[in-house]
Amino acid sequence: MPKVALGEPEGFCYIAFMIRRDHIIAARFKNLMLERFQPLEVRVFGSRAREDGTPESDLDVLVVVEQATREIEKFISDCAWEAGFDDGVVVVPIVIERISLNGPLREAVFVKNVLISTNLPQCCGSDVFCHD
Repeated sequence: MPKVALGEPEGFCYIAFMIRRDHIIAARFKNLMLERFQPLEVRVFGSRAREDGTPESDLDVLVVVEQATREIEKFISDCAWEAGFDDGVVVVPIVIERISLNGPLREAVFVKNVLISTNLPQCCGSDVFCHD
């Protein structure tokens, strides 16, 4: 699978309020996942995406997958740890199966705010977004 460059992360939108280091960490996280599987969607959200976090804030990333097996969830968790470790940033992946988005979960406030928001910018026509 193709790698994402660590300088200007392809597939991640460059939003002014998300600092460059966080983009690099997010790209590193996506690259690590791409070594084994293709996530359906990846969205960065939370305080670091809004740039109102502190140096101790985690980097929240929603990852939508076709099937969230225990093995895939552990792999995603390991990728998150590895992506942020060198920079001292805790990457917190929230893993959701695509099929669950067609049920009651679609009405959850979290999903409405992060996944369904109509003010969400599209990024390079890809399936990866940053959410404010």
